[in-house]
Amino acid sequence: PTDAPTSAPTSEPTSDPTASPTGAPTTEPTFEPTASPTDAPTSEPSPEPTSSPTSEPTPDPTASPTFEPTPDPTTSPTSEPTSEPTASPTTEFPALEIVTTTGKFDACQGECNSDNDCEGDLLCYKRAAFESVPGCSGPGVEGVDYCCDRPPNYLFYEGRNPPSGVTWGACDGDCDSNDDCDEGLICQFRDGNEPVPGCEGTGRDESDYCRYPDSEAPSMYPTITSSPTVTASPVGRDSNNDTPVPTDAPTMLPALEIVNTTGKFDACQGECNSDNDCEGD
Repeated sequence: PTDAPTSAPTSEPTSDPTASPTGAPTTEPTFEPTASPTDAPTSEPSPEPTSSPTSEPTPDPTASPTFEPTPDPTTSPTSEPTSEPTASPTTEFPALEIVTTTGKFDACQGECNSDNDCEGDLLCYKRAAFESVPGCSGPGVEGVDYCCDRPPNYLFYEGRNPPSGVTWGACDGDCDSNDDCDEGLICQFRDGNEPVPGCEGTGRDESDYCRYPDSEAPSMYPTITSSPTVTASPVGRDSNNDTPVPTDAPTMLPALEIVNTTGKFDACQGECNSDNDCEGD
């Protein structure tokens, strides 16, 4: 280079570059990019991402997951299932189905008109539309009734108001007043399929069901106390025969056993063929 620079830059570049580059890079970048890119990428990423993404994904995944999900899911599922099972098993119930039979319908089969159309202790679950049937899966046919095994405290449509001299039990319907329910129960009025306290299931849409008052509704799960309750000796009993102090733990129930006897079997003993083979009650 010249020993002394000119006082002003020349209007045209020199015809040939200097034979040797400067010893250090310029402190300011050039206004225009170089005519040809470098053969290899830079060792450090640029401070800002490119304004447009690449048209194709990278051939290899990144070593670590990105912090943000991709805007669209993958177009194809994975070729293999996950190696770990789910934490809980999937409960499969029989699908609702219409069957043709000269006998009686099994669980989740229809169409039934009354409990007499169902096998054994199964009941005919009456529907207005696509109400779920306990113990069964699928929507079934709209308005078709199916046989099922009714769980305890499950909303059950018995009919449009009870017949004369009959009242509905807890979680039964349809009722119009408390007089349609067993003694001590009240009629829960509904505009749709609102939940009924003390009962399970959705029931028939806009049907009303008998239930316990809020203060008397049975609990779905037993209450476990941390310690037993100590009560005074009942009136009319010999206090000398009462347990003076309750035990720290409940008494374990006897194990089931097979015994040989010429008499009758005690509780938890077998094998019995009828109630007559058992002691007392």
